[in-house]
Amino acid sequence: MRCADVARSYDAYRFGDGILEVGGSEPALRDYITALYGDCRVKQRGAARSPTVRCTVGPTEHRHVAQVGFEDPEPLDASDFVASVHSRGHHEWFGAADGRRSQTESADSRSPAITLCGSVALVDRRKPWHAPIAHLGINRLLHFQRDMLFFHAASLGIGGAGVLLFGDKCAGKTTTALFLAARGHDLMSDEVGAVRTRDHELLPFRRALSIRPGPLPRVVRERLGGGSCRRETLADGTTRIRARISSLLRVNESAATALKCAFFLSCFAGTPQARAITPGTGHLAHLKPFGCSLYGASKRTVAFRLAALLSRTRVYALSLGPAQATAALVERLVEQA
Repeated sequence: MRCADVARSYDAYRFGDGILEVGGSEPALRDYITALYGDCRVKQRGAARSPTVRCTVGPTEHRHVAQVGFEDPEPLDASDFVASVHSRGHHEWFGAADGRRSQTESADSRSPAITLCGSVALVDRRKPWHAPIAHLGINRLLHFQRDMLFFHAASLGIGGAGVLLFGDKCAGKTTTALFLAARGHDLMSDEVGAVRTRDHELLPFRRALSIRPGPLPRVVRERLGGGSCRRETLADGTTRIRARISSLLRVNESAATALKCAFFLSCFAGTPQARAITPGTGHLAHLKPFGCSLYGASKRTVAFRLAALLSRTRVYALSLGPAQATAALVERLVEQA
């Protein structure tokens, strides 16, 4: 098969400055990634120098087992990477006979869902494997982008200025981001802040929105009513709505925006309040960078990179009030910055 034909047989997704290519004989993996990252799919793969990870799924001689091969831009100890980056919620078994490391999603499982050996993973089709394989591929790609940092944060473009919203789970990041987007601003992600550190620019990372019960802008509520979403039930019994950003809001196709402001979301109040702060070492713990961004780096190097990022950013502590008023306050502060 010619190189061009091979390229066309893979779906391509842009994450940061890199490309994840997904192909092979297992449509369920493509469907999973498209459902969650359809807004990241690209037709043009960009510059040849862009870091690229290729993920190919194929059959094995066993009916219930599929093989997933990863082609990385440089060697990676996949087993150690998984143990370091994907440790939360996973239980591991080590086979002394063949040196393989297996991973499963539950301590009650009698056999692993995924077995890693070098750049190959063997997956049990009878168990949930699409999510961990998809995110293993994405995290590999993010790791190879040395001049990028990825954070658990909402990210937006407001009047040409890049903005990050940091906060714990259920702190109001998605709600605040949606109300800002409803005011005409560019929602890059409600879950991921992708920062290119060499030029201090914020890049889009448009994973499907994760919307929990709570206030919503009218335009979002109306479009959700049109059925362009799906509901998920989480392990704790709560529900959320998944919807592509592009199905609800206008999307700016621009590639990057200069990062200007960051907001640390804290408590809820009767009226929104914000104060400018000088970030110190205590604020670094609240940045929540992805483990794949830190893998292989010393704590000193990580702290230096995070401190350097904050030193070039106007930082605020934000107490949330009513969603519309909070969005208006953030908008005003960014425009004044």
